[in-house]
Amino acid sequence: MSKKVALGMSGGVDSSVSAKLLLEQGYQVHGVYLSGLYPGVGQETAIGDIAMVARQLGISWEVLDLGRRPRELYDYFVDTYRAGRTPNVCVICNRQVKFGFFYQWALGQGFDLVATGHYVRLKKMPDKKIYVRTAADKKKDQSYFLSLVEENVWSQAIFPVGDYHKSDIRNMAANWGLPVATKPESMEVCFLQNQKVRDFLAQEIKSQSGDIVTQTSGGLQTIGSHRGLEFYTIGQRQGLQINPTSTQTPVYYVKAKDVANNRLIVATREHLGQKQICLQNITTRLQEQLTNHTDWSAWRVRIRHRGELLALENLELTSTTTLKVELPVATVVSPGQFATFYAPDPDSRDDWLVMGAGEIASA
Repeated sequence: MSKKVALGMSGGVDSSVSAKLLLEQGYQVHGVYLSGLYPGVGQETAIGDIAMVARQLGISWEVLDLGRRPRELYDYFVDTYRAGRTPNVCVICNRQVKFGFFYQWALGQGFDLVATGHYVRLKKMPDKKIYVRTAADKKKDQSYFLSLVEENVWSQAIFPVGDYHKSDIRNMAANWGLPVATKPESMEVCFLQNQKVRDFLAQEIKSQSGDIVTQTSGGLQTIGSHRGLEFYTIGQRQGLQINPTSTQTPVYYVKAKDVANNRLIVATREHLGQKQICLQNITTRLQEQLTNHTDWSAWRVRIRHRGELLALENLELTSTTTLKVELPVATVVSPGQFATFYAPDPDSRDDWLVMGAGEIASA
């Protein structure tokens, strides 16, 4: 008897093609739309598109109510900005909702596997452990977004589009006559509904202006004013209100946020990055490997989605859930984001395996 798969469907081309690919592989496919992540018109459009695709493919589908979980993601997003950090809601959503609540729901309903349209692959190693592997399409690879999900999930997960490039998926959808073949991708945080982050935060957080300061030989010097710390990101250059000086004013970038004193700290490019970062809430697999003195000399770390894979100078566990990372070159990092660690795939020089991740806490 063929295995039953609960496929998370968003109404987009990736999950729709995933449904067709799973059918061709002999699975029984049941589409599931996670209600509440895309409220309003976006959700209505998605449900309509799923209905058309499901009818064409002849699969069953349903809308699954997420309850308060979308609100929890919403609060995390706003509260993290309010605390002076930069959130990554997609990483949290994948851990808590898609491979948390949805995964547990699917198993409880008797499904054998959970599938999504993520651009990642899975690999089982000789020791039977399963790792997230980077996608064939490196420009679309989404392994960073799954790096907080613990390893026990992967034995019952499947990612149909991970072996394909985005252009392949578009072509297959067109060849099969799927109604979403040319549907554009959603690039923003789901609940923003194409609203700019700055505009969204202006509605959600009561802004408080303050000083822009920079480090000088005599200490911190006030050189301008900001409109609210939540409107700035680490490494930002544009939009800084710097007081002009009698000589040429240097080009400044946001280096840090001093939330306690409501100050935005800026620096010139040569003083912007840092070689040492601290991580908190690291994943179990990462903690176990470092505790067991795994050779990490060939590992790499990525500190933002689609960011460069950076070499490592040193890794040091400072507790069971915290980690100190030393990089060979100064790098711009944002507290609140996540650092994902990769080891080379021993069977492919172009691919990497996710070893785990942690939240960037501070310098």
